[in-house]
Amino acid sequence: MRTMCVCLAVLLFVLVSDPIQAKSTAASTSTRHSVLKLLVPGTSVGGGIIIALKPNIDMGKPLPRFSLPLVSGGKTNPASIKGATTLVDFFFSGCAGCIEELPALNAYAASHPHMHFLAITYDDANTAKIFVNKRHFAWPVAYNGQAYLDQLKVSVYPTLLLLDANGDVRAMHIGSMPFDSPPPSNGKLAMPDVKAIKTSQVKWLDHWVGQHMASSTSTQRP
Repeated sequence: MRTMCVCLAVLLFVLVSDPIQAKSTAASTSTRHSVLKLLVPGTSVGGGIIIALKPNIDMGKPLPRFSLPLVSGGKTNPASIKGATTLVDFFFSGCAGCIEELPALNAYAASHPHMHFLAITYDDANTAKIFVNKRHFAWPVAYNGQAYLDQLKVSVYPTLLLLDANGDVRAMHIGSMPFDSPPPSNGKLAMPDVKAIKTSQVKWLDHWVGQHMASSTSTQRP
C-alpha cells in the first residue's frame, strides 16, 4: 500500500465499522519490529487496522546502493551525498503530512548550507516535477524510486533519515515531524497556522539532528 500516509507510531486500535481518524504525531525508532498504523483521515483501504513493517534500514550502516534520476537533471547516488551530514526524506506527492512539513524542510535546508539534502519519491518524472514546482520544494528530489523504497521496505510517509559524513544512518524518524499545538482557548483547541508549524518543526529538527550527531563517535572515512 504505497499510498499510505501514516502519522501515528504507537499501537492504536479502532473499530472497523468506524471511519479512520488519526491525529498527526510521530516517533523515532531504531529497532526493527512490526507496528500497527492508522491512515490519516480521508484515506480508505476498506477500514480496519493497517500493519506497517519498520523499514529495512540498519542504524550505523550505509544505505543500500541506489542510482536515481533527479527532477533538476542528472542522477544521484550515495557518493553524491557523502562527505557531509545528510537528511534524506522519503515522500510522495499525495501525502498530506509530507506537504505540511515542506516549509520546515525548506527553512532548515536554507539555514544549513553545510549539510546535504535529498528527497526520494516513487512518483514518476512528471508528477514529481509538478509537485516540486507547485509546492516550491527546494531540496534535490529523486523520482521513480519505487524499487528502491520496496527494497528498504518503506511503507510510511514521510520517513526521515539522518546520515553522517560517511553515509552511515544515525537516526530515523517515521511519520510527520511533531509541532507544538497552541493551548486550548475557551475549551477549544486552536489550529496552528502554517508559520507556527514551520517554526516548531524547524526547532524540533535542529534538536533531533544535533542530538544524534552529538552522540555519534564516527569519523569520516576516506
